[in-house]
Amino acid sequence: MISRDDLMALSADASRDPLDWRRRQLWARWHAPSTETSASTPSKTPRPTSSKKSDNRRKSSPPTDAIEAPLVGDWVQLEEAGKEAPRIRAILTRRSCLTRKMAGPRIEAQGIAANIDHIAIVTAAGQDFSVARIERYLAAVWESGASPSILLNKIDQAPDGYAAWVEQLEQIALGVPIFAISALHGKGLQAFQDSLQPGMTVALVGSSGVGKSTLLNACVSHAAQRTHTTRSHDEQGKHTTTRREIFLGDHGIWWIDTPGMREFSPWDAQQGLQHVFSDILGYAKQCRFRDCTHHQEPGCAVQQAATEGLLEPKRIERYTALQRETHHQKEPTDQRTTKEKKEHWKSVTKGIRDRQKLHRQLGIEEW
Repeated sequence: MISRDDLMALSADASRDPLDWRRRQLWARWHAPSTETSASTPSKTPRPTSSKKSDNRRKSSPPTDAIEAPLVGDWVQLEEAGKEAPRIRAILTRRSCLTRKMAGPRIEAQGIAANIDHIAIVTAAGQDFSVARIERYLAAVWESGASPSILLNKIDQAPDGYAAWVEQLEQIALGVPIFAISALHGKGLQAFQDSLQPGMTVALVGSSGVGKSTLLNACVSHAAQRTHTTRSHDEQGKHTTTRREIFLGDHGIWWIDTPGMREFSPWDAQQGLQHVFSDILGYAKQCRFRDCTHHQEPGCAVQQAATEGLLEPKRIERYTALQRETHHQKEPTDQRTTKEKKEHWKSVTKGIRDRQKLHRQLGIEEW
């Protein structure tokens, strides 16, 4: 242990190099043998910790980020493991990554697929059609770095025609290609396939029962995935696809099939929202207040556009709802950052007090 005389000798250098003195002081504190204790400070017996508390701490520790785990579409570096299967040594840098908020109450990100060039959002003409769900998918796709398209499937099952559904999609999918198809009968598929480039990686996303697996089977020229009929009373699917898989199709195109995701909330999709709701944001720039919520504020250009019939009120409600969700996702991260800053300055303050206490014991004047 560093003796009192040694500390006095070290303190003599403080006026010349205070930083070096602080460094030496910390060295003395951390390199003292654990078996010796100071005569002025009695040793404290560590308080036993029950195994139950230890288990609780382990359970409350944050899990591994799902985005950092390997995803379908990832390029990885492998290392040999003898007779066992090769192990993943590293995940190469992703050029795109589709994520969503994990289903349920937990506020965590869930990775869907990586290194995707194009994402086809599949919906169906029928009772389960929802423009709100399509907007959520579009926000996530734009945020991922891939390009989107929308496939309106099962047009053969629309007795009154599908023009009304296409019109609704055109109102919300600004500048996004829309294809009306029948995957079961191959109608309209050629136009969609012609829009793709050889060697691309294409992912199919959408709710259960919209026909993603049927569409995949038509694009890879063989039955790659099992399919199933939808329920007759509400036209919802039965989760035939239960995992994300990648398949090699015609013209060297890689296809990623995903399970149906009825509960879909984009993760941290600020840039994606700007793409999807560019019409609303164009009017928002003309609002009187910069932090306008577009609800009841005076001089709100968004509400004025809705009054004049230039914007749909329900679309504004969906936009503000997605904004609130994104803000709610950031709250835990902001709270964690605030806590880390508080702990940092608490440690700095404690270090200053310890130094002042040591100086008083040694009779050293503060510089």
